[in-house]
Amino acid sequence: GSSRRPERMLAWRASRRASSALGRVQLATSSPAAAACMAPKRARAYTAKATGVADTQDVGKSKAATQQPGRATSWYLIKSEPDEFSIDDLKSKPNGTGCWEGVRNAQARNFMQAMRVGDKLLFYHSSCKVPGIAGLASVAREAYPDFTAWDASSKYFDPKSPENSPKWHMVDVKYERHLRRHISLEELKSHKEGALNGMLLFNRPRLSVQPVDTKHVDFILGLEPLGLEKSSDPGCELD
Repeated sequence: GSSRRPERMLAWRASRRASSALGRVQLATSSPAAAACMAPKRARAYTAKATGVADTQDVGKSKAATQQPGRATSWYLIKSEPDEFSIDDLKSKPNGTGCWEGVRNAQARNFMQAMRVGDKLLFYHSSCKVPGIAGLASVAREAYPDFTAWDASSKYFDPKSPENSPKWHMVDVKYERHLRRHISLEELKSHKEGALNGMLLFNRPRLSVQPVDTKHVDFILGLEPLGLEKSSDPGCELD
């Protein structure tokens, strides 16, 4: 009768905790990039529990994903503060691949959810001395729950995004190349009323993930070789 209710409740809670932990293990080990996004101790604990292997780089070999046949490649611009995560940091990741966690804007999240493997990315350095486009990347894994929202110790923690109904998602991105020169926001703005008219970057400057029209990408990449002999890529040296 009623005396057994506490025991049943405790058992139910234990079952929920075990199920939740298993879900995190499966999520972490399904992608090396996802495991790398975790705090090192947590990543090692999850992967060791799931596989018996302590090195996160040796587990989570995902099936090779390919772009959907017949679908045109889409372009997006993704922003990151270089003192937090720069294109050099992405390049230094295992296989040049990392997860794009921490997006907490609904429109930016929706754009990420629309991304497909193989879509191309303009990697933009923001909130620095010379903001602008630093290089190119591509989508390596489509949107999946951003587990940093579940971690109370993470700066991206969101109690309104529970594990059983995640509000936030992330993608894995793969380094492609640095631009031959840094194309600054100032230079881009000089074409605001011309070839880059209507580019979302100028209308929604705080949006960290945004689609880019192919004609705008073509024009921007056409700027890359211009002035190379004079350019000494300033990067994003912080004040």
